[in-house]
Amino acid sequence: MSLIPEIPAAPFVPLYPALGSLNFNQEAYAYGTAMPGVTTRLREIAAACRECALAAREDAMSAEASRMLSAQQADQAMSYRNQAANSATAAAGSASTASTHASNAVGAYTQMQALYLGAKTSNPVKDNQGNALQLGAWYTYVGTDPALKGVWLWWDGTGWNPGIGPVVGTLMPKSGGKFTGYASGPEGATGEQFPQAQEVVPRAVRYYDKSIPMSAAPVGTVCFFESTDGGGMDWPYKTNVTIHGWLVETWDRGGVRSMQEATFTLSGFAATGAKFRRYKHDTGWSAWARELSDLDFRERVVSAYTGVGPGAAKLYYLDPKVGSIHHVIVEYNTHFAAAFRDIGDQVTLRMQFYGGAWPVSFNSDLRFPVGVSMPTYTTGQIVTVTFVWTRAGYIDAFVAGVHTA
Repeated sequence: MSLIPEIPAAPFVPLYPALGSLNFNQEAYAYGTAMPGVTTRLREIAAACRECALAAREDAMSAEASRMLSAQQADQAMSYRNQAANSATAAAGSASTASTHASNAVGAYTQMQALYLGAKTSNPVKDNQGNALQLGAWYTYVGTDPALKGVWLWWDGTGWNPGIGPVVGTLMPKSGGKFTGYASGPEGATGEQFPQAQEVVPRAVRYYDKSIPMSAAPVGTVCFFESTDGGGMDWPYKTNVTIHGWLVETWDRGGVRSMQEATFTLSGFAATGAKFRRYKHDTGWSAWARELSDLDFRERVVSAYTGVGPGAAKLYYLDPKVGSIHHVIVEYNTHFAAAFRDIGDQVTLRMQFYGGAWPVSFNSDLRFPVGVSMPTYTTGQIVTVTFVWTRAGYIDAFVAGVHTA
């Protein structure tokens, strides 16, 4: 860029001499001698003006270039402004979306906090916000109980249940592995299910002495009960057999329906070959009932007392469930009635009169033969009558006779 020169001062031009002046010649001479200097100064002024014009032209050309550059930059600035405006609009939308996601994240975190409660040393009673526990909430146990150390527990609505513990000790790989404890299977397994051991593998016989009741025998296991000095509290033949050897098997359904069978297995004894069976409904066992076989066919005898007077006549029921032979000590006036179950039942009644020849009577469905009545008896004697039910509404009586005491 050219520098702008200083413009020289204007030359001093003397006045032109006036005609007829007395000093005309001298003034004309002074004027004439001054003109070269004036001309030189005018030339310097012209040169300076030319330099100024050139500088002005150069500055004008530079200014035009700057103007054009400024116009281009202005166009670019406008484009950048438009882009910035678009970005600002997009940023506003992104900010709104981010705000929505942030709200959703806060809600999800709050919900997660209500479901996973983190590490606890004991079962929590509220969630992490102090609200009631939600179904499915879970936490990791980090307390001192070794059985639960590191176990996940989940809330089923009423209590905490173990979920999963340390993976290595909880999950069996598909390729197989070894259990350090026992594994349970379903009862009555079918198909590819593995059954319980007692359903497929015979178990060793368990041995017990008379201190153990037979009711304590484990279900599904063959047991041997033996004693050399009398039977146990609920053994068959517990009083009139000294040496015992019973093979006992017990079957059960849910602990409320049970059946137990006991077989005397020692040879050379009065009970050899005897087999007894009893049943349990809910809690109590029935009395032992002898099973019929070619080794043992004996009737069950039940002994009873009617009770002494005075007062109304005593009432005694002939019940075949408790025995097929009823030996009854009659101690006062007594009325006999049947408690038979169905046609085919039979009971033999042996009435032994104690303290007097007490009168007896019978219910109307107990029918004696035509023309036959009770025989005459005295104190201490025994009258035997057998009752057989073979037709509806009638139980026939057969008088066997009178025996001395």
